[in-house]
Amino acid sequence: MSILKIVFVIIGTLIGAGFASGQEIYIFFFSYGIKGILGIIISSSIIGLIIYKTLKLVKSNNCKDYKQLLEILIKNEKGRYILNVVVNLY
Repeated sequence: MSILKIVFVIIGTLIGAGFASGQEIYIFFFSYGIKGILGIIISSSIIGLIIYKTLKLVKSNNCKDYKQLLEILIKNEKGRYILNVVVNLY
């Protein structure tokens, strides 16, 4: 999978899901003033770190699909099944 496809999936998920619409960001973060701006910085850093670590893990283990990634992250088969159900529900 090319990095460009992955980037488009990430952007589509964040923006397409409405997370990054201007009105929602304003209501959720800026209405709290300086604490809200700190919230934007913290949440953006966490999202960026998770995306970076996931892409690094996928590349270093040469994962071709989601199933391989889950096998690396969760050794217990029942745990993988539960996580897969939760992800599919969302």
